[in-house]
Amino acid sequence: MVRVILHQVLVLVLSVVFALILGGLLQWFLGGSFSDAFLVESPRLLFTFMDVGLVVWMILLIVGGFRRRGLGWGTVGTALAALIAAVVNLVVVSVIAIAGGGADIFYIVIGVEAGAVFVIGALLAIVLSRRLIAV
Repeated sequence: MVRVILHQVLVLVLSVVFALILGGLLQWFLGGSFSDAFLVESPRLLFTFMDVGLVVWMILLIVGGFRRRGLGWGTVGTALAALIAAVVNLVVVSVIAIAGGGADIFYIVIGVEAGAVFVIGALLAIVLSRRLIAV
């Protein structure tokens, strides 16, 4: 049980780190300066537009770890949970953008970008953590 919890924490931390790195690279590619892309834009992208998704994913990882009696979700289940969290987050961002009068429709595009960066970072973290800790 302790190994599964340790693995879930490792996946969560590595996912955030990889998502920050990927978001920084994307923002740098889109035309920002190197330092602004990694120190300002990437954390803003992840923690402002993916905050609900991160909380949902953390809850799904905890539920999966306890519900399966210490077996965890597995690789596919963890990846599916990340995808579900990204979709839930996109729905929340869309509702907020539409409730703002429709003028903030660009927020939906940024929400898709944040979700894509998060899912790719989560997939990288899942594969790497499976190599580091054999669960």
